[in-house]
Amino acid sequence: MAIKTMVSVADKEVQVRELIASEIRDLLKKAEVDADKRSVTFDVGNVLFSDVSFDDIIAMTDLKRSDLNTFAPSEIREIADKCKEVNSHFFEMVQRLTIALNEQIAKIPPTTPEPVAEQSKGLSPH
Repeated sequence: MAIKTMVSVADKEVQVRELIASEIRDLLKKAEVDADKRSVTFDVGNVLFSDVSFDDIIAMTDLKRSDLNTFAPSEIREIADKCKEVNSHFFEMVQRLTIALNEQIAKIPPTTPEPVAEQSKGLSPH
């Protein structure tokens, strides 16, 4: 049975639960779809912490995004730390995948930029 525990943050009780295998698979699929979009968004939930996202916390707790928006970063960190404790296998897997991905990226040869076409004489600034 998956682990469930409570953490008290800012006078609120937050349930933190262990993800089951299918939920981990779904999170990976969502990350793959987001990566395929090839767009970078600087949502605070994606960049506030280097080791956990709001999507991770939402998947592992009974909180909604609107709930997270009411907490200070230090309070969210408390929740994130409990999520990491209960779901250590998930975060270890993410570390292994990150290392493997970085190794693959390092193997990609650098590309040479295409030469810039010469500007026509009439448009050249003088």
